[in-house]
Amino acid sequence: MVVSDYEWQVHLAAKALRERDNHPVPKSVTTPEAFYEVMAGAALDGTDLRTLLERVARAERELETLRERLRQADSEAENARHVLKPDQG
Repeated sequence: MVVSDYEWQVHLAAKALRERDNHPVPKSVTTPEAFYEVMAGAALDGTDLRTLLERVARAERELETLRERLRQADSEAENARHVLKPDQG
């Protein structure tokens, strides 16, 4: 069975929430909003947000490298078009 990245992340988030359920909620959590913030933090921890952000940053760097190579190739092709050709007359 193939699991999409999204499903895998949801699975990890659910695992993090289950683990968080095994620990007492901090005493500072006194409102539903604070509870959901703690749970959202657990979900982000479970999906290993830092690793995901590093992957995105690496992909952006690779994309910029490819774009630069394409710009260079376009420039070289444009220069090649302007090279004088011998008279074929």
